[in-house]
Amino acid sequence: MKASHPVLIGLGALLLASCRPAPTPSNSGESQLNSLQQFFQQSIYISESKDFQLKLENTREIKGQKGAWQDTPENLWWADFKGPHEITGYLSWSTQAPYALEEFLLSDSQGLWQKAYRSVTKTADKTLQPNLIFLPDVPPLQQFPIQSTPSNIVASGCVPTAGASLIAYWSQRGYRSWCPSDLKYDALTQRLRQRLTMSVIPDEAGYTDKTMALAGAFPANLAEGLKADATACGLHATIQHRPFDPKVYLSELEAARPVLLSCTVPVPQKPHLSWGHEVVGVGYLRLGDQIFIGVIDNFLPLAANGSPRWITAAHFSDMVTVQLSP
Repeated sequence: MKASHPVLIGLGALLLASCRPAPTPSNSGESQLNSLQQFFQQSIYISESKDFQLKLENTREIKGQKGAWQDTPENLWWADFKGPHEITGYLSWSTQAPYALEEFLLSDSQGLWQKAYRSVTKTADKTLQPNLIFLPDVPPLQQFPIQSTPSNIVASGCVPTAGASLIAYWSQRGYRSWCPSDLKYDALTQRLRQRLTMSVIPDEAGYTDKTMALAGAFPANLAEGLKADATACGLHATIQHRPFDPKVYLSELEAARPVLLSCTVPVPQKPHLSWGHEVVGVGYLRLGDQIFIGVIDNFLPLAANGSPRWITAAHFSDMVTVQLSP
């Protein structure tokens, strides 16, 4: 895919900033802020904005906390930011040399990533071309509470919610029987959920402020449930579960096929907690020798609808690919 000069310079600077000496609130926060401002100021989207400024907020070292998915918690650096056009976001980078960028999110209500991606694909400059693919049309479904018993509330779960997002994507592309227009997305999630072997996990660590139990399932079971659901809806689908492979993932995106991904990541609202998580893969970005995977996160209300979360590829373990036949 073609990309313009601004993306290479701006996001490249972002990566380089993360590789400076040991981060502290006094030296690393401002360098991260400057890199982000460079990216936005050089992007076509805001090139006419002379007063564009990002404000760094709450740069801190996060002490990892033991949880259900992490016996040996890791520390990391984290910084939030705000800007014009309702832009918000965060950066996370390693506390260990070479202090590499681990993930970032740029969220805005006006669709910054979609506009930037459309603009960078117009250039014919092939000498400055990072690998960048982004599928903007996957419905960003979020988890919701389910009253499992009169006294127990449980989350819908990341696995069926991510699967429902993918089904909704395909239903908008001619496979309407998989999600008829009169079927609400919450009902779609619950339909797929009933095909899975769900485990209920008490929220002892406070992922949801202990307001509801967590729910999980294995990716292989998700592939089986999707096959059964597609067949029941009269569709011919090739659905495969396999270890995460960046090359296979990239080829799926190039064919405009989102991918279901399993990862172990911090919870952005509570980055001291990490968990095993199922998300929809919608983006691929190579910066230097790092690969970032853009995902739609179903437990991320702080992101504007459709804003991808970009995470280094090392955090991903499994993938489920879905191909539909006419």
